[in-house]
Amino acid sequence: MKYLLYTTFLAVAATQLLADDVPSPSSFLRSFSLDERTPYQIPVALHRGLTTLIFPEAPQNFAAARIAFVEAGQTAPDYTNDDRIDFVMLTHRGSTSCSIRALKPEAQDTLSVFLNGKVYQLFLHADSDQPLLTVDFNYRPTTGVASSSTVSPNGLIDCLTRAKAYPILAKYYPDQLDGIIHVAPNRVVAYPDFRVQLSDVFRFEEADTLVFHVLLQNQSDQEIRYQRSELSVRVEPQTPDLDQPPPLYRASVVDASGLMPPKSVTSAWFAITGTRTGGRNELDPARNIFTVLIPRTNFPPSNAVASNAKKLPVHDPKDGPHR
Repeated sequence: MKYLLYTTFLAVAATQLLADDVPSPSSFLRSFSLDERTPYQIPVALHRGLTTLIFPEAPQNFAAARIAFVEAGQTAPDYTNDDRIDFVMLTHRGSTSCSIRALKPEAQDTLSVFLNGKVYQLFLHADSDQPLLTVDFNYRPTTGVASSSTVSPNGLIDCLTRAKAYPILAKYYPDQLDGIIHVAPNRVVAYPDFRVQLSDVFRFEEADTLVFHVLLQNQSDQEIRYQRSELSVRVEPQTPDLDQPPPLYRASVVDASGLMPPKSVTSAWFAITGTRTGGRNELDPARNIFTVLIPRTNFPPSNAVASNAKKLPVHDPKDGPHR
């Protein structure tokens, strides 16, 4: 219920940025969790506007019978009188988004989207009254075994959802951010052929959960795969103990693709909750230092050695936490 509530918040906030005659939030914006076994019904804009599809990473390919694909920057032919074409799709090479428009009221087709080694089916049909103008697809969050016994899987997904919607909530619904601390450390850890930038850390006090947003930069010409369910962080305590290694916290919920395409920057979200023994971690995102660990499944040449972590300027705890 909370997940649906905050999805609605996000939709309502977005409508405030548009003109008054835009369709209602429930019709113009929709979010879906990707599942190759699920058919997605997408009403596509017909007489005005475009339907924009947003994916968690750039699709490898598309396939359809009655869609004309036009690369951004190219001149689109006039398909109005072409009985073989029902839709025109504008694509951007290497982009996570594309836009599509129906050409006739009876337009229908199936769009196959090739993404991260899987194929997802979108059933498209023209709709002049209530088309979806923005469709946001996300990988289905996976919950791990490290969650605290006091936080349900739905509670963890709620924390993840609120963290991802933080800019919208901060602007339009600040009362929904009680008990949440936000810090932007921009700490970078350099591996042999990719970099991990810790972009944001959110602490949810009631759930004793920290949500991490990281940017993964693949600097190589080869794709890099990693075990998304095994993401973790090492935490430098506020008072280091030289006799004990920094504690390791494994992810309790993850929203990540598990793949870094060549020469790309991809995003990953995950959270840690409580401690291994079921207690509270009481971690402070403004004071603790976090090192994100990415357990990859394919490896660079054996003579490559990971470089040391590079620390960028972080928030000064004396200034108080970001909220």
